[in-house]
Amino acid sequence: MADSPGDHNTVTIGAGAQVGSVAVGRNITVADLTRAEALLSEILNALRDLSARVYTESGAHVIDAPAGKRRVTRDEVALLGGVLGQIHSDQREALYLLTHFVLDDKYLRWDREYVRLKGTMPGTPLRYTDRETISAAGIIVQDVREALDYTERKRLVILGNPGAGKTVTLERLAYDLALRGLRDPHGAKIPVRVDLVKFEQDHQSAAAFIEDEWKQLGLHDTYGEAINRRRVCFLLDGVNEMPSDDRGARVEKWKHWVERDLPDGNWAVFTSRFGYADALRVPQVIVQNLDRARMREYFTLRFAEHADALWDGFEKRLRAGDDRFENLAQNPLFLSLLADRCGQGKSVNVSRAQLLDDLAQERLAHELTLGRVSNNAWLNAPKKFQDAVIDALAHAAFTLRAQGRSKTFNRALLEQTLPRNAPLSADEILQLAAQADLVQETTASDGSKTYKFWHHLLQEYFAARQVAAQFRAGKNLSAYWRVPWRVWQFIPKRLAHGAPLDAPPLTGWEESVVLAAGLAGKDAARFVSAVRADNLLRGDNLPLAGRALAEALMEHADLESLAQTLRAELLKRQRDKGAHLNARLSAGRALGELGHPEFIAQDFSCEGRVVRAIVPPLERVPAGEFIFGSDPRDKDATSDEFTTERRITLPAFEIGRYPVTNAEYALFIQDGGYHDERWWSDAGKLWKQGKPDAHDRAIEDYLKQREIVRKQGLAQIAKAYNWPDYRTRYWRELIAMDDEAAKRRAAQIFERPFDRPGFWEDPEKNNPAQPVVGVNWYEAEAYCNWLSAVTGRAFRLAHEQEWEKAARGTNGQFYPWGNTFDRARCNSIESHILNTSPVGMFAAMQSIAGISPFHGHDFSGNVWEWTNDWYQVYAGGNAVSDDFGEKYRVVRGGSFYNARRELRCGWRFRYTPDNWVVNGGFRLLSPGS
Repeated sequence: MADSPGDHNTVTIGAGAQVGSVAVGRNITVADLTRAEALLSEILNALRDLSARVYTESGAHVIDAPAGKRRVTRDEVALLGGVLGQIHSDQREALYLLTHFVLDDKYLRWDREYVRLKGTMPGTPLRYTDRETISAAGIIVQDVREALDYTERKRLVILGNPGAGKTVTLERLAYDLALRGLRDPHGAKIPVRVDLVKFEQDHQSAAAFIEDEWKQLGLHDTYGEAINRRRVCFLLDGVNEMPSDDRGARVEKWKHWVERDLPDGNWAVFTSRFGYADALRVPQVIVQNLDRARMREYFTLRFAEHADALWDGFEKRLRAGDDRFENLAQNPLFLSLLADRCGQGKSVNVSRAQLLDDLAQERLAHELTLGRVSNNAWLNAPKKFQDAVIDALAHAAFTLRAQGRSKTFNRALLEQTLPRNAPLSADEILQLAAQADLVQETTASDGSKTYKFWHHLLQEYFAARQVAAQFRAGKNLSAYWRVPWRVWQFIPKRLAHGAPLDAPPLTGWEESVVLAAGLAGKDAARFVSAVRADNLLRGDNLPLAGRALAEALMEHADLESLAQTLRAELLKRQRDKGAHLNARLSAGRALGELGHPEFIAQDFSCEGRVVRAIVPPLERVPAGEFIFGSDPRDKDATSDEFTTERRITLPAFEIGRYPVTNAEYALFIQDGGYHDERWWSDAGKLWKQGKPDAHDRAIEDYLKQREIVRKQGLAQIAKAYNWPDYRTRYWRELIAMDDEAAKRRAAQIFERPFDRPGFWEDPEKNNPAQPVVGVNWYEAEAYCNWLSAVTGRAFRLAHEQEWEKAARGTNGQFYPWGNTFDRARCNSIESHILNTSPVGMFAAMQSIAGISPFHGHDFSGNVWEWTNDWYQVYAGGNAVSDDFGEKYRVVRGGSFYNARRELRCGWRFRYTPDNWVVNGGFRLLSPGS
């Protein structure tokens, strides 16, 4: 589930270096070897039965096979590990797999506690006419481990937020491969776990580093022999944990290794946070946030017979509609810590910082209770000793972060930062921290010891404690958060068509600064204000200040006045034409976390109960005439835009200033909107049943587009619609599939839950200020019906003519802002954002405003918007198509994956009502009285 330490009660045989959590001994007798060989034979015989299970019980490992149970004590595991370097070479691989993985608590626990993490693999499929299908943000995998099946060369990087379960997935994959290797020695890959935090030497190549790591494993084959036999799966954890001062150069070395030095047939799986691993240029799988079903599964695995009662209380808290709490619960690490509090009967209304503080304090208190510290003075003042350990670790974490060179440390670094009157020595502190599983100890072959924090987020928490302490002491800490944000501070860079923006600049202190705000207590307002400060001496990081305040607000409601000020500043920064696009994006996302001032939830009385909903900000479109459709002389127009009735008169109406956001749609979900039949049409109810044929029309249309591309010619279509290379590659592969394979692929990409949008758990798409995506026409209709009933005001989708008037005004201009395309005014493929953007970003002041004549935002780009109309030929139009009729619903406006032609206000496109796409949302209309 979430990253969690194992029980490392190592038994040392002789003097030797540790491998994993077992000791490699040097003083092994013949009797030891004989006993180990017999034990190994027994274990392998038991494991070869495919139904055999391995688990831990009463301090020993149990192999439960049909022939009986075999208990393997920790002393026996230590014996096996001790003989690894001396046993017969034919047996070393099996012994390695056993002692490093299958009989190691850290890995074995995931056989019973692992909750499958959903993922998406981005950057592949797009459909004909330069728009996305559901799979455009990636192939959907129900278990991140399955992503390897979709990579031709078995190269992959697992991306996710801190605590998302990336390392856990790596550990479960290692366990799976090890168990498979014991049962099929010739057919499975050998897992090799590598912590990239140790890749510190500037001069060393990635291959040389891996070879050094390989020598510590005790295997018979050399590194070169093993990779030439194509038998290894390298599990490379923590791209973002490599030294930060020249991380780019280090990533480039791994890119060279994975592309050129590692022979095909070997696998390589990296993990990283967002923003660090793009330069690897290997396929990516993004770990999705946990949905309710997976949260419930974790409670079942964790609490067994007590799970139902604990989950009922936890789910009630989820239904309360607190976005910050739900964001915590969707993160595997924090869900595990929240579950701890549930099991202890404690409140779960806490911040991330408080959860990590609980973790550190409770583990140390537990270890002190066990009395494993030789210094018995702690008995008289346990809190004093506990605080001494935490303060020492805070100094060490802060020093490591400040040096930017390493994530591992030794006794000398800790000793340098200890005060003279410290109640514990450096050795005692490290002993206690290791026993509490706050740090992990590694002993090298020369006997020297190094330490790393159990989880990178835990290191950031300890560094945050020191950040907060230094701030209270009056230190100027602006270097830890100051980043460039003005346009003139960046060197202009020309990006290839379809290439993404460079990642925004980071200091590496972001998580520690956010956590420090949660630890700042009464100083939280001053701390956030310091991060927010904007002057020549200190600089600022307004988006980070927003994130930090969102963290502090979890426990300090008195900061609301500061929050209002900061929201206004973030909204201004989001629209500041002098700010770099990345800075504006960051400001918009931070505003979503803090709470957008234009999307305030209200309580409504509906049918005798209180329901929370957001009335969207609306813009009035007055009654009168406007120019509709397109002129045949327009070279960018298509025949379905032509009509002889171009001057249309409409009554007045109001239309949403923005597309519907995640913040708004979340309240529909929280009110049980997917389970209340009243809001759904008959066709919507049939779709919502989730039967195998739910997306038959969408699948049929997907395959139809494949035939169009095949017949008209891929090269011709790619040129006509200005496709980027990756989109052309995708369609080349799809066309090459046989019909049955293409149909299976289509069915797979339309898999989804039927109680929330298709991308609801995607961390790249679910910021509250981003438009909701992955909703089909039925879902948009149901939301309109629900909001109308709750607020007592009529809402629906716009008809084509209404949408077009609101978007282009009365004079028939091509774009909301005029007749000339300008990529600075919208989120299109030319903007290189390649993702939904927070709504209203392109309302920048003065010359680059992207709003419509009636003050609507995002009419061109960002997301396609469902309308209320079937795709029909216009009055007097001369278009002929089998698609006309009541088969497709019209969508308008183009999206972040569309080029300038499709962003014209007159452009029409269509989807089947059951279709749902990663770049498709909707906008509300309220008809006039």
